[in-house]
Amino acid sequence: MTNKTVSFLLLFMTFLGTTYASDALWALNLDKEVAWTKHTECGILLVATNDYVLKGIDANTGELLWESDLLKGSKSVKGPDGKKMDFNDQHVFVLEDEEVKEIANFAMIKFNDNMGSKNFGLINMKTGELIVSPEKAGMPIQKVLGKMMATFNYNGSGYVPEIRAAILSAEWVDYQEKGNPEYTVTKVLDLPSGNVRWESQEIASDVLPVVTSDGNLLFAGKRRIAKLNANDGSVIWSFDITEKKQTFENFDTDIAMKNGYFFEKVRNSGQVTALDLSTGKRLWTKELKLKEVPTLKAIKAGVMVIDSKSFEMYDIATGDIRWTVKKVTGDVVDLGSRGIAIIQKEKFLKLIDEETGADIWEQKIKGIRIDQVVGAGLMYVDDKNRLGVIDYQGQLKWAKKGMLPAPELRIRPEFNTEIIYADGKIYTVDLQNADWDVLIGKVGFEGKETPERLELLGQGLLLSSSQNLFLFTTSGDVVYHKYWEAPGLSLAAKIALRTLQAASYAVAAGSAAQAGYLKGQNMGFSTWETDRLEMQAESWGGVGDAAAQEVRKKFTASKSKGNYNLILTIVGDGGQNKGSGIVKVDVHTGDELNSIQLGDKKPVYDYDPVTGQLFFKADKKQIESYQL
Repeated sequence: MTNKTVSFLLLFMTFLGTTYASDALWALNLDKEVAWTKHTECGILLVATNDYVLKGIDANTGELLWESDLLKGSKSVKGPDGKKMDFNDQHVFVLEDEEVKEIANFAMIKFNDNMGSKNFGLINMKTGELIVSPEKAGMPIQKVLGKMMATFNYNGSGYVPEIRAAILSAEWVDYQEKGNPEYTVTKVLDLPSGNVRWESQEIASDVLPVVTSDGNLLFAGKRRIAKLNANDGSVIWSFDITEKKQTFENFDTDIAMKNGYFFEKVRNSGQVTALDLSTGKRLWTKELKLKEVPTLKAIKAGVMVIDSKSFEMYDIATGDIRWTVKKVTGDVVDLGSRGIAIIQKEKFLKLIDEETGADIWEQKIKGIRIDQVVGAGLMYVDDKNRLGVIDYQGQLKWAKKGMLPAPELRIRPEFNTEIIYADGKIYTVDLQNADWDVLIGKVGFEGKETPERLELLGQGLLLSSSQNLFLFTTSGDVVYHKYWEAPGLSLAAKIALRTLQAASYAVAAGSAAQAGYLKGQNMGFSTWETDRLEMQAESWGGVGDAAAQEVRKKFTASKSKGNYNLILTIVGDGGQNKGSGIVKVDVHTGDELNSIQLGDKKPVYDYDPVTGQLFFKADKKQIESYQL
């Protein structure tokens, strides 16, 4: 059992605004060393110890509420280099939902070592109750590498925010039964209850389903494509492979989620089938003579089939090849009636005619990649890491001397405006006409630091690093710039500071955004980047375009939730180490509100930027909390 000691000190001693170790709100002693902490908005401090046990602590009182072994198996997970990964919070995702606040009480645990140790679960952080897991959902139990474990498709199981539900999917062969029959099952479980909304034996998928424009679920299984009603699991339509021993290998859908295209391996080659996603009606099937599995890129006019040599445009109505383009090495972006932007040989940006594939215009720019689609045209970065704009007629909007350095940090306070920090300066860019101005000519961060974050804060913007805070307005007025000296490089280098900007699953802005995210994450090929660019193209449609107007109307700049920043600096006597501590700063004014002296203790801490509460690793096995 964990040995816990919680201290509540009702009387606080302060001297010249400084808090001391005796002023702790609470202190908690654990029986194992603390590996990491993660503060959450629901008032729970997640703590993991080096034995891979996850604990939930009441952030207000320091009471240890629960312990969980969900992360135990993640010990064997290795990184891309094949080496064991450091134990941190990369397998814990705190859910977010602006409409249903209760969803923020849950965290998703998910990991896979690709050697038989994997897990998926949704845990209530308030109570520690495991709401969703393969075992709890009754998924089939099988022996894997000598261990009995619940069967589930790792990439096909997870949380789908748009329907506020978890999905578990599995397919398996029962070798104990005569004939070794294959089985499939998919279960959808509601959050926050964890109750099974529905289950189906009709489909299982290796990837999470795409949420369609009508709010239902498109599953892409190995041998069946199916659209299921998100509420009750009834099959709206299904489409099976042509030959029993073949499998579906790839798919893509257009941004509007109207049509889908599916590549099926057939003998030594394959075929592409186009389906109407509303009805499941097959529009056409075309055989391909390819030696590799191609990437499919769906656009409004049809689908592009891309392999290592070329890409071919297939007509949406007939499946006939409209045209072929060779040596495409970069982005392919559908710009609607304007044409299709492509990059060839990593140095040519071309706009080609959607109907014929003929060049409309061409610009030679070495090392070009498309950065984003804006009202003025295509923003790009070249091989010298410079930012430029080409308008939709193929003209360079910025001459070479008028180009900006590639953004190091950027934010959009308004739909038409982007604020960019690059090479020590702050720029404002009008995305509609590509005009830009220097907002602030020199940002001189002290302590040899460079800015790390750019946030929208009320009516201003906050540029910050670990020791510098720089608040300015969109008109270029500097509200304040303050610097706090670090207590020695050797000590500062050991900081393990996390804010609430950790990985999370938020409700997607729309079905197309969710579809792009899921396809890009799960299909083994990247369409998310071009989907992102095409959604930008949609949002910058003509002034009379109703869809574009709606996108602009819904645009909301992402504002920081924090009121305070905690900065490691020198707060007392005793030199660089003995006088080290943390100051609480009001980010709106730059004023110091309080401080705590840590002495020579290693400054590993977490904090709540909304309240300023500090969670400090006072010793290997002890956490202390302070209200600064």
